[in-house]
Amino acid sequence: MLFVARLLPGLTLLCAAGLHAQTSGTESLNLRIAGNLASMFPQPTGPAFVLPDELQLKPRALPPTNVPPSPPVVGGAVKPGGLVAPTFTQAVRAQSLEPESNGNAGASARSADFDKFYLQEKYPQAASEGLKLVQSGVVLTQEQRLRLANALAWTGKTDQALPYYRSLFFTPFDAAARLGLANAERWRGRQELAAPAYQQVLAVAPGNADARIGLTLASRQLRPSTVLGLGRAQDNQGLVFDNLTAMHTWRNSTGLRIYAVEARGVQSSADALPGFAPYQQAQNKSLGLRYEALDLRFAPRLHLDLQTAPDTQIFGGVRLKLTDGATYATLSRVNWGALNYSARSIAARHSATQLGLDHTSDGRWGEFALSANAYQVSDSNSLLASQIKFTPAWRPLGPGFKTFVVTDTRNAQVNTPDYWSPTSGYGTASLGVSQSWEAENWSLFASAQAGNKLYGDGGPAWSASLAGKRWLSPDYALGINATTLANRRDDAAYRASFVNVNVEKLW
Repeated sequence: MLFVARLLPGLTLLCAAGLHAQTSGTESLNLRIAGNLASMFPQPTGPAFVLPDELQLKPRALPPTNVPPSPPVVGGAVKPGGLVAPTFTQAVRAQSLEPESNGNAGASARSADFDKFYLQEKYPQAASEGLKLVQSGVVLTQEQRLRLANALAWTGKTDQALPYYRSLFFTPFDAAARLGLANAERWRGRQELAAPAYQQVLAVAPGNADARIGLTLASRQLRPSTVLGLGRAQDNQGLVFDNLTAMHTWRNSTGLRIYAVEARGVQSSADALPGFAPYQQAQNKSLGLRYEALDLRFAPRLHLDLQTAPDTQIFGGVRLKLTDGATYATLSRVNWGALNYSARSIAARHSATQLGLDHTSDGRWGEFALSANAYQVSDSNSLLASQIKFTPAWRPLGPGFKTFVVTDTRNAQVNTPDYWSPTSGYGTASLGVSQSWEAENWSLFASAQAGNKLYGDGGPAWSASLAGKRWLSPDYALGINATTLANRRDDAAYRASFVNVNVEKLW
């Protein structure tokens, strides 16, 4: 039987996650920290910690006009401050290449259902019904294409929404389509594409508040950023893990090459385990470099870390994008003690070779995500773990609340007191809900989940997290993340908590 892995990367991969193509930038860095540091306890906490591309709120679309002006085609480059300098050339008006309807009575009935779902703000159902119409050969009206694009984007299917927005350029729905496309690009992490798209809207509608706010949010993620973070993790087994991090991130003039440098210090301790291990203290210090090229084949992301304490070691790795969708492969040499938040493993100088695979797909029924990692540890142990998550399109608690079901596993070849290594396996299945909010100067994310045993050492488990960020000025922000969780480990009740505060400066 093949067990596949999922262990949320810890501090060792903190900057790497910050350079993820889907979450690159600094706008919701505190949410990325919450997600990546969830593994500090080390146990699978599931999607209570999600990436900021889930900050997808329904925007206010621009109303269509009967006789719109021909909008300019905007190009430009990202200036050092992160803003886009537009270059305008007047566009030629174009006519829609598609008829407005096909006159089929059955199609009209289905179209009515689609419109009804949309007007009732049942966007998952509207997106599903609209895609069914397209797949059955029904030609949507321009207004229906805008509604389908909005329904897809507002339910997280941003990649599918983009061609429908583009099909409405230079039509009476041009302004609304360009604003929708700009939002979709930002939500999927392509800030370098979102910023000029917002500029296009503002060029013909300078007073549009949504485009102005969107440009502000996108531009923040394009500007150089320095983040200082201080965090503490502790559990009921004597773990205390204090960490201090400093990271500076910037992009080149195109916005497609992302660079970062990081410094990290850790002070950790673990209580004695009678008959197994003595009291342990350990320090860990390191310097790191990060690089990601969004414009190259495979969108490679590279990281290199020089550990200076407790000894000198070099860690590093590469992540490659295998498909046009969201399938990534990772090969790394990682700091095993920092990854597992283990003072004993840090003191023992453990490292590990990591082979990982991550895949996300979005269909009619919802989003499916798989994360798998296999580790070969320097103490000759092998670990396999996995997470499979399904987020249905159906949202019974309302459009803003995402429900999900998730399974987590972890299996080890040898049990050791140095880090969590269940030889009989650990498996849980959980149900959860998450919600996110975003405004021009603040963002907030909340999530909770609860589940029970699938096999092995698994048992009743729950976790809850809250992450928020507040912009104090155009250049300074304060973020905070808090997490608490409970499960069973080594046939005993386990509790852990974490809090992190970070300050961000844009340049």
